[in-house]
Amino acid sequence: MSALAMILTAALAVSGSGPEKVSGEIEVERALDLASRWEGVCYHPNGQYEAGLIGGQLADLRGGLPAFFSEKVVDQGRGHLRINVAGRNCLGIYRQDESTLMIRYRDACHGYPTSFAVGNVFILRRVNPAK
Repeated sequence: MSALAMILTAALAVSGSGPEKVSGEIEVERALDLASRWEGVCYHPNGQYEAGLIGGQLADLRGGLPAFFSEKVVDQGRGHLRINVAGRNCLGIYRQDESTLMIRYRDACHGYPTSFAVGNVFILRRVNPAK
């Protein structure tokens, strides 16, 4: 399966991160879980690599130890995030359920991404739930 096909399949399989109905007409928004440890793969135009979200920061996991390349992710609500990556202000989107997290970001001058189909896409699994 190609990387793009895997991304699109995962996008369809992961529930939305926006408001969810819990009873009657009340909707509760699920915040981005920045306290748990997430690990998986980053797909980008030049290939893929092992990546993670650790302590709220994106990290390259190749080589055993995390190499952090972002400041802490800021949850903007409704599936949107803000992050500083290697000195660049970026805007992103996320989708999370109990065990899977997808993140895509791009330079802020382009606005929020509208899909998970292209660009830097992280597909991560919860490794260590927050306590």
